[in-house]
Formats: sequence, structure tokens, C-alpha cells
Amino acid sequence: GEKRTLAIAARYADGWNTWFSGTGNTVEGLLPLLEKVDAACEAAGRDPATLQKTIACMVAFPGSDECPGGIHPNALIATPDEVAERFKAFYDAGVDHITLFASPWGLKAVAALKQTITRLREIIRGMLARHPQVWIGLTGMPVIEYDEMQASQTDMLWTSVLSLGLVIALYLAAYGGLRHALLLNIVLVLATAYSFGF
Repeated sequence: GEKRTLAIAARYADGWNTWFSGTGNTVEGLLPLLEKVDAACEAAGRDPATLQKTIACMVAFPGSDECPGGIHPNALIATPDEVAERFKAFYDAGVDHITLFASPWGLKAVAALKQTITRLREIIRGMLARHPQVWIGLTGMPVIEYDEMQASQTDMLWTSVLSLGLVIALYLAAYGGLRHALLLNIVLVLATAYSFGF
């Protein structure tokens, strides 16, 4: 049962985890569980701060109602900023690590996470400024996939700019200046328009 599991965790484990169904995705639902964990640690003669507390949180993004089974009854339905503030409240309550489960998962969820991730990183920067000796990070598949998407978009933008610059340089080198290159492009545009019946 719960009491025996907590006693074993308090004595031997590096961390303790609870699911969103046990907390209701709320700090109020989490606090009684954390109190039991701390009490189990003290009963085992262990400093509660040495046992890492982790939780799983289900977040319902727009489109969740279209998933088979609909929205999970314990899902957190909130704006990206509200999700970030809820995660900060979990951290303030004593949680060391949060695993986010997004519903539905896919590109829509990655896009929806943008504002949440941005807000969480702002919160982390503020905390690091006040406590530089503490390491606080933001990672996991949702964060990695979001960062990869942002990096690919940035790479595509710079690749397009570089390609355009090289084409312009090629035109200038081939036609010995800007005048002939512009005339060629004007003729090309007119010929294309004419071929399409404009």
C-alpha cells in the first residue's frame, strides 16, 4: 500500500514520483502527498530535501477534445502563461522535476508550447539571478522538439538570405553591374507574365 511504498522510497530511493491523477494537476492536491513523503523521510531518519520529488502533469491543448476519449478528466486546461505559472507553483511547493504530457501530441502541441516554454525560461532566468548557486533547467522531449523547430526555422531563414545574396552576386559578376542584371530580371518577369496570359 501507499504507506509501505513511501517507507521504502524514503529509505532507499533517490526520487519519488506521483501522477496527475493523484494530484488533480493542482498544488492543493499535491501538498498532502508531499507532507506524507516528508513524514516518511523523517520517520526513516532521512532529510526530506535529499529525496527528489517529481510529478507528471497532463496539459490539454486546443484540439484535445478531438482525441479518442476526449479530454482527460484530470488534464490542466489553461493558457500557456497559466501553465507556466502553475509549474512555478509546483516548484515553489517543493517539486524538483515536472514531466509534461501534452494532449493531443504533435506539431499543434509543439506550437502551443512556445509561449509556455518562453514564460518558463523567463521565470528560470529570474530565479538564477537571485540564486546563482542553484542549477535550474528546462528539458525533455517537448522542449527539445520546440527548440529543434525554432532552430530549423532560423536555419531556413539564414539559408534563404545567403542564397539570395549569392544569386545577386552571381548576377552582378556575370553581367558586369547592376543595370544589366535588373534589365534581365524585368524581361524575365514580363515574359513569365505573358506566358501565363497576364
